Amino acid sequence: MSQADPKTIGSIAYMLANGASKMTMNRNRDTLPTVEWRLLFLSTGEHDLERLLRKNKEETKAGQDVRIIDIPCPDAGLFQDFHEYTNNPNPGKDFAENLSKQARTFCGQPIRAFLQRVCNELTSNQESFESKLYNLKKEWLALALDDAKKYDPQVLRVADRFAIVAVAGELAVEWNILPWEQNEANYSVIELFREWLKIQRGHTGAAEAHKGIENILAFIEFRACSIAKLYTELYTASFFDLFFTL
Repeated sequence: MSQADPKTIGSIAYMLANGASKMTMNRNRDTLPTVEWRLLFLSTGEHDLERLLRKNKEETKAGQDVRIIDIPCPDAGLFQDFHEYTNNPNPGKDFAENLSKQARTFCGQPIRAFLQRVCNELTSNQESFESKLYNLKKEWLALALDDAKKYDPQVLRVADRFAIVAVAGELAVEWNILPWEQNEANYSVIELFREWLKIQRGHTGAAEAHKGIENILAFIEFRACSIAKLYTELYTASFFDLFFTL
């Protein structure tokens, strides 16, 4: 994301998440077919959407906030736990080198096995498999959201995308593609979702309403002296009017 032009990053956010390219025409003004896709995407850029938009003197819109999710990451990132390298003289270096080696060796193998199994399940019994996916997603949402009624549809939309990742993780565990324990993917994704909700978003309501309240409070804080002076003048004037009336 940090390599994108700040002038276009806002429209890119909508286009990627909405899954369709802009409508275009050729020289003869004939409408060209649009490109469509369905994907979940990650950005490894060090800058988030809000920071890039600020460079272009733009504010982040609510629609962009729920399309590109900024997940808070600890300062140490992946290197919070060195696993079996903890007791090594240089655990960070050894862990990073092994991670790089394993990534080169097994790159793409888990996802190929996963997609092959998904295709087999859809081919053999599509209705049953889709019902299973729906139930797994429903179970995750029940775990992640204590009371769905108190969450704005914007938050629920984000939760749906986290749920897809959790369901995929649990299926990969069930199919022995990932060497994790049952529910490890579920609870890991719940932790990420709640971190986003608590730290990045900070509320469960609509972004527009929350932003409006923040703007009002900022205005009051900025104009505190003027408001206090006006209040004092009005209060004093009312007091003297009442005194002379009596």
